[in-house]
Amino acid sequence: MKEIQKLKKGNKIIIGIVAILAFIVIGSIGKSNNEVKVIINKAKEYLNNGEISEAEYVLRDKAGETNNREFKKLWSIAYGYEQVSNKFNLYDNIEWAEEMLDKIDESYKDYEPTREKIDNLKEELSDVKNTREEFKEKIDEVQRLIDEGSYEEAMELSKETPDWQKLSQKDKNTMMDLELQARDLYYGQKKSEKEEEIKKQDDEFTVEKAIEYAEDYSLRTGLDTLRVEVDKTPQYDEEGRKYYNVGVYIIELDELNDAYRIYSDGKIRRLD
Repeated sequence: MKEIQKLKKGNKIIIGIVAILAFIVIGSIGKSNNEVKVIINKAKEYLNNGEISEAEYVLRDKAGETNNREFKKLWSIAYGYEQVSNKFNLYDNIEWAEEMLDKIDESYKDYEPTREKIDNLKEELSDVKNTREEFKEKIDEVQRLIDEGSYEEAMELSKETPDWQKLSQKDKNTMMDLELQARDLYYGQKKSEKEEEIKKQDDEFTVEKAIEYAEDYSLRTGLDTLRVEVDKTPQYDEEGRKYYNVGVYIIELDELNDAYRIYSDGKIRRLD
């Protein structure tokens, strides 16, 4: 009998402890729920004013600790915007930014100033994507012009760059490399053309033309006291340029007055 009474007494103690613990837990849950409601109301107030950073700050303490659906919606709005609004992140990783914006709950449209900010961010992201796609097409066009040998056009097109800060570093590096390539090829082409022109000019340069140049240069004042003699054997300088040696004499004294080289373009180089 005494054992039964002890058992009943023990059960009463256990039941009392359980009741106390349940009361504490229920009270704690109630307190936590009240705290969440206060945070939700404060966050809504901030979002209604477009103060998204402030909303994210007050929500942060309970993020991941509550299953309140309304809280989670508000957190997706504030956290998503704050993550993407950093332009370094936005321009550095378009796919990531797009994914973060897609996770923002549609209820953001209920808060007008916040809706405007998020929609502007989405529009900016779309603009960045379009700018990058257009720039990639321009890269392809510059490459095509280079392949066709239109180096000057490629060089000019590569300089027509949109908002530089919206482009990926990889694409910027590609375009800069193409610009340098087009410039080198362009000036190399111009040099080759000039060399070909000079070679053609030199090939057609005769002693008769040399005499014409020399007389035009040395006798242009109309003096009849000088005579021009041109060595009929062509010479070539250290650069491979063709020239003729010219001597200008004082007729009366039969004395050398001047000596120079005459080139196919009519330019002279005096001899020491």
